[in-house]
Amino acid sequence: MTTNNAPDTESTFRATSSFLGLLPQVAGLTVGLTALTYFTGWSEISAYYRELGAPWVTSLLTSAQIMQVSISSIVLLSTIAFLSVLALLQKNVSDKGLRRWSISLMFIAIAVYISALVLDNYKDEHVIHTFLNLSGFFYMLAAGTTVGELIACLALKKIKWGGYEVYLLYFVFFYGMSYIPSLMGESDARLDGNIVFTRLPSVNLVSDTSGLWRLVGPCGDKLLLISLGADKQGRLFKLVDTQGVVEISTSDFARQ
Repeated sequence: MTTNNAPDTESTFRATSSFLGLLPQVAGLTVGLTALTYFTGWSEISAYYRELGAPWVTSLLTSAQIMQVSISSIVLLSTIAFLSVLALLQKNVSDKGLRRWSISLMFIAIAVYISALVLDNYKDEHVIHTFLNLSGFFYMLAAGTTVGELIACLALKKIKWGGYEVYLLYFVFFYGMSYIPSLMGESDARLDGNIVFTRLPSVNLVSDTSGLWRLVGPCGDKLLLISLGADKQGRLFKLVDTQGVVEISTSDFARQ
């Protein structure tokens, strides 16, 4: 026998009003996340092309192309922040516990970064790139737990901002969304710009089948190609239409 669980009119109106009241907050959150994603992506992609030797490329990229670069970093930071807040709600951790996690992760990130600097003497860009990315990963974890600590501190102080809370916000914003993305962008460019270790796929053009050109990625409505040299000054760049490319090697890993 089916039971009719339809709500009454008054309850429906209250539920509708509550839902509509959330829409501006959801819209504001969406706009805020979009802005943070763009800023993080811009920090990483501008560092990438600056290190690669073509800083002018950043101004030609679309907003979607810039934001796409930072999606993995934003997802990682947001996931750790969400788990931190969830742990707070379930009373599985305190603000001091999250602080200890953040400090521990920071020390690990710094240790891995120092290891990358030491390995720089061996000129193995692939190993250096791995260590720098691993350092950035731990930095992002620390930034995520710091968000949880910030929320815990604000909750304990009845949403009153103090010097320590501003410091935590600065750490999340500067390190998590500016410095670390820039570090990872430079690391990617050093690897991609290295003739021996580059991940960029070689391409053949309609007008040039020498295979000397490599695909960097989309740039606006065109494709950006690079001819690698021993240093930045020896690199050449070319913007081509997609119809101008006849073959792209699948033996290398292209930058996504």
